[in-house]
Amino acid sequence: MFIQWTLRIRSTPRVLWFFYAQLALAFLLDNAGAVLVARNEENAWLYKIYVTMEFLILSVFAQESIRSRWSMHVCAIVVLTYSGILAWEIQQGSANDILNSISLLFAMAILVAAFTYLLVRLAGYTDVLIWREPTFWIYLSIVVFMGAGIPYLGLMNRIYLTNSDLADRLFDILSVLYFLRYGMVLYAGYLLSKSRTVR
Repeated sequence: MFIQWTLRIRSTPRVLWFFYAQLALAFLLDNAGAVLVARNEENAWLYKIYVTMEFLILSVFAQESIRSRWSMHVCAIVVLTYSGILAWEIQQGSANDILNSISLLFAMAILVAAFTYLLVRLAGYTDVLIWREPTFWIYLSIVVFMGAGIPYLGLMNRIYLTNSDLADRLFDILSVLYFLRYGMVLYAGYLLSKSRTVR
C-alpha cells in the first residue's frame, strides 16, 4: 500500500501529500516497532509518539481539504486544546496509558467530526459516482477506524480491570479495524489515476 502510494506521489494532488505523510509515518512506525520486538525491546513509546504525530498530520490534512479561513482558526484551537489535555495528562502521569488517554479520545472525536464533514461536502460537489473518488475512501477509512475506535478504546481500560482475558480477546477488533482502514486506503490508491475531482 505504501509502495503503491509512493509510486503515484508525483501525480497525486498536493492536498493528499499530507495523507501520504501519515502513511509514511505509519510505515516507519510499524517497521521500527517490529525491529524492537525482534530485539525484545519495549516499543510502546513509539506508539505514544505516533498518536500525537498522526493527529497533527491528519488535522492539517483536514484543514487543507476544507480550505477556508475558519478551518485554520478551528484547527489552531483544536491543536491547542489537544496540547493542553496532553500536557495535563503528562503532569498527572496518565499519558503513558494509551488506553486511558483522554487526549487520544478527544483527537479521535475531532478527526471523526472533521472527516464526516468532508464526506458530506464531497457528496455535494462530486460529479461522478462518489465511490469512484479516492478521497471518499480516504475520508471514510478515517471515520470508520476512528469512529469505531472511540467506544472500543474508551471501554477497554475498564474491561481490563474486570476481565483481562476478555480484554485480550477483544483486541481482535482492532485488527479488523486496521484491515478495513488500510483496505480502503489501498483502493483509494488504485483510484488515484482515475479520479477527476480530487481537490
